[in-house]
Amino acid sequence: MPNPQLKELPIRYLFITALIAGCFLQGVGARELTYAPLPLENPRQVMTQSQPLVKYLEMGMGQEVTVRLLAHHGQVVSEFAEGNIDLALLGPLPVMALWHMEVDAVPLVFFHESDGTPAYTCAIAVPFDGHATLAELTGETEGPFALTHPLSTCGYFATYWQLQRAGAEISALPHAFLGNHEDVALALARGHYAAGGLKATVARRYAHIGVRILAESPPLPGFSLVANARTMNAEQMEAIRHLLLDIPPDTLHSFLLGRFGFSPSTREDFLTMEQMLRELGMPMEYYLEVSHE
Repeated sequence: MPNPQLKELPIRYLFITALIAGCFLQGVGARELTYAPLPLENPRQVMTQSQPLVKYLEMGMGQEVTVRLLAHHGQVVSEFAEGNIDLALLGPLPVMALWHMEVDAVPLVFFHESDGTPAYTCAIAVPFDGHATLAELTGETEGPFALTHPLSTCGYFATYWQLQRAGAEISALPHAFLGNHEDVALALARGHYAAGGLKATVARRYAHIGVRILAESPPLPGFSLVANARTMNAEQMEAIRHLLLDIPPDTLHSFLLGRFGFSPSTREDFLTMEQMLRELGMPMEYYLEVSHE
């Protein structure tokens, strides 16, 4: 009996080819697309990591893609909302911030984590000789909480959600934003902070120098490539989604950013985040305001 998948395969790829070809023809002479990667401290590193992905999209779309480096996540959200960015690599909290601002941000694909999954977890960690339970992290905690940045999902959001569920008085806990997950891990290892919030994978990476995980969040949606429906049409967005989901293995191996693969991303993947936001009871305006300070 013939395998039905063998019949469907050519039809599927003919559809994808026709879709991309149509976008290619539309792209000739069209305006360039602007892509905003994650803001990092080293601009050269960002450009190096982004180039293989950008070149692949340019070839597939027949359209130039310009990388725009911005200083912080709040600026990416603002520029995206104003229509100055077509594509952005965003964590789940900035995506939800855009939806809160009623921006038509469309998640196209998730970037897989190093374990091949499209999700990650956030941890609350302490120095090796630090507190034993979350309930001990009260207003008397030595020094402020070490966090990444206001629009980091593993920053204030996931950290204080876990503390609230443990019964800690979160309003009594001061905090300091250090910038990135590695900075938080190193600050904990050096004993500069009593506790901190960061990606669980990063905390485990520094376990050998004394970073210890106290608690871990449920799996949260990973980083996604988000399209601006105000500046891009449906055909362009669908073509990019197919380009990344059907990327040849040899091309994927040449990537730095995205080298672990991609999965489809939709709004329904963020339902866990929406529930957590409701439970935390903190308005989205807080994250947006603090991110611009």
